[in-house]
This record gives sequence, structure tokens and C-alpha cells, in this order.
Amino acid sequence: MANRFIESNMWNDSKFADDFTPEDKYFWLMLLTTRYGNLAGCFEFSIKQMSKDSGYNVETIEKLITRFIKEHKMIDYDYDTKEILILNWHKYNWTKSPKFEVSLKKYANEIKNEKFRNHIISSYKDYTSDTVSIPYRYDTNSISISSSIRDSISNRIDLKETSKEKGDVSKTDTSVISKNKKFIKPTIQDIIDYLRFYYIDEKEKEPFAEAFIDHYETVGWKVGKTAMKDWKASVRTWTRNKRIERKPDVVIEIEIEKGLYEKDN
Repeated sequence: MANRFIESNMWNDSKFADDFTPEDKYFWLMLLTTRYGNLAGCFEFSIKQMSKDSGYNVETIEKLITRFIKEHKMIDYDYDTKEILILNWHKYNWTKSPKFEVSLKKYANEIKNEKFRNHIISSYKDYTSDTVSIPYRYDTNSISISSSIRDSISNRIDLKETSKEKGDVSKTDTSVISKNKKFIKPTIQDIIDYLRFYYIDEKEKEPFAEAFIDHYETVGWKVGKTAMKDWKASVRTWTRNKRIERKPDVVIEIEIEKGLYEKDN
């Protein structure tokens, strides 16, 4: 059975001491010490099981969940997957060891709620970011997980896309190939497929793709006065203008490992 460490000074915390009811305190201690917990701080814990473990009825558990989400802002809960996310778990229970990273990645892969999974990944990225103490333009051996994964993903996705478009050519014939290279207009499905790297609802992908194609068909597939050379670069510009956020590299890495799309895509 896993050990759970709870700081004794928690009882001196003003929020815990002043804002928590006795029921809040008991509920919070149950969440921190439950046998269903894990090192990620995100795990399945049904309302029925919470009721059974705590002795509170289902209605009381539902009220406690709502209070911890809306008032205390300390957890989040998915009623469909029955997963609970403890928001600040990482501040007190994570380490920066390579073994921990491997274990955390395993647990993150098992999280069903995408929002919760991305929270865990982003939190670890932020948690380890202070390992890079020198600006990247200088030599340093201090590399965080985000740096290593970013390099890996960039090679797999962005650079591979560029190499596909430019072709694998030698220095002697690059100019000849580039002159003969023809721009291939993307299909609606091409754009929809590319949008998998972004946080955009499935139902919004097709309208986005249609609007993109309609616009560039109207202007003759030109960017300003220049013929378009890379439609993916233009898609990226559109997503930025529409404030559609690209998924973090670590999220893309996990989605690739889960087989949601091919590595070569």
C-alpha cells in the first residue's frame, strides 16, 4: 500500500482553518489518503465509493464536490469518467527524478478526461521548467522534460512536414528541384487532419477548413502578392489569429504513444 505524506502545518493554513467546515476537512483528508490515489493526483473515485468510504450520503458528497470545485477551487471532477483531479497535488508530491517522470507518464496515459490529462502534463512541464537556469542561447546541460520532448516532437512533426514539402535533395540539385516543385492545394480533410495538433472542437474543424479553402481559392492561393508555398504555415497563422491554441509538445507526444495518430503524420 502506498504511503501518503501530509504536512502537519496544513492545520495552520488560514484557508484550511478558517474556510473549511468539519465536513470539508474530513473530505479533504479522505481525498489525500484514499487507496485509489496515485502520484499524478488524478484518479477514478466514484461518488458512491466516496460515500461508502466516508460514511456521508451521496447528496452530501455531491455538495462537497461542488463546494471544493466552485468555492475552494481545489479539485475538479468528471461525473462521466468518475475521475477526480486534485489541482495542487504536484506542489507537495512530485519530484524531478527520471524514474518519477516515467511513472507519471504512465498514469497520465490512463487518464480518460483530456482536460485533466493536459493539466497533469502542463503542470509537470511547469514544475520542471526551473531546471533550465541559463537562457537557451548559452551552452547548458540542464535540460527539462519539456526541452527534450520538444526537440523530439519537432523532429517528428514540424521538421518532417518541412522535409516532405521540400523533398530529400542533395546540394547540387536543390535549385533545380525547387524550381520544378509545384504547390499542391490541401483538401478539406488535409486541413482537418492537421488541426489535430490544436485545441479545437471536432465540429469546428470542417467549417474552419472550408473557410480557409474558400478564402485562398478567392485570392488565387496567394499570401499577399506571393504564391503560397506552405499551406500549413498559413493554417498556423489562421489559428493564431483566431486564438486557437496549439497543443503542448508533451500532449502531442502522449497522443502519438496512445496511437491517436501516426508518428510520421
